[in-house]
Formats: sequence, structure tokens, C-alpha cells
Amino acid sequence: EIRNLISLFPQNEALLKWLATVLRIRHPHAVRRLKERCSGKTIILHVSCRQYLHRSRQSMRSFAGSGCVSVLVVGSDQGYPDQLGFEFDGELMVLPVPDSYEKLASKVFYAYLILYLCDQSGFLVKIDDDVRLQDLERFNRLLEHIKGQQNQYCGKLIQVSHRGQCHG
Repeated sequence: EIRNLISLFPQNEALLKWLATVLRIRHPHAVRRLKERCSGKTIILHVSCRQYLHRSRQSMRSFAGSGCVSVLVVGSDQGYPDQLGFEFDGELMVLPVPDSYEKLASKVFYAYLILYLCDQSGFLVKIDDDVRLQDLERFNRLLEHIKGQQNQYCGKLIQVSHRGQCHG
């Protein structure tokens, strides 16, 4: 599995360059579309599943005036799990992982990996499919503040109960 391979060799730049080359060879049109749409921009990554595409599209509409590029991420049930690849039509990114809640971590991992391998050097905000932007001005101010701090990663721990579990 690709995730296990990378976790064994996270500092191996040659491996990542090789994976990027393989991705460009196997999926040239998807790579080109992703670069054209996202390169150097702030990306709002709406992680979802096909069952909830309507919620995801509502979330995307709420971010429309933010100046960010929205990318909707879902899995696929086409029987090619754990392969390096993806489809991208300019809005929807379909990844080679099962399209289920139980594989959410794999979807997020593959989305990050694909964006990295396609050399997307912009800023990335990952959100769930049921998140709606309420205050555009505040969001943009916060985003600029976070960008100015040169952090590699940031987040806010929240206590949200979902099916008897706390998420943050």
C-alpha cells in the first residue's frame, strides 16, 4: 500500500519524485487539470462521499466568494483501491479508495498526496462536507493571519460528538 511505503520512507525525496512522475505518466489529463485549477492558490478541500454530494456542493457554494478554489473529494467503488491515481474534472477529485466513512482517513491521505505530487504549492484548508462558511470576511482575515505565521500545519481542537465519539 502506498501509505505504508511512504510512512516507512517519509524523508525519501527520490521516492516522492518517482511517484510524481508515475502519476503524470498514468494520469496526464487529470494532473494537467488539477495544476491549471489549483497551482499556487488556496484550496478548500471538501472531503465527502457520493452519497452526500448535495451537502458538499452547498458547502462549496458557501465558500464561493472567498477567492479560494474548491475541490470536492470522493472515493470510488470501481475496484482499484490502493493504486496511485485519480480522476479530476476541474471540480471533483475521485480517488482510488472505497467511498465510505470508514475510509475517510485514506481519502484525506490520498488527496494530500495527490496535491503534493502535482506540486500544488498553495495553501490548503480541509473541511468536512457539512461545513458552511458563515462569515467570509472573518474567514479571509483568519486565513491571512495563519498564512503570515508560516505554519506548516494548524487547526483548532473542537469537541464535537458524532456517533458517541469526540472529534477535533
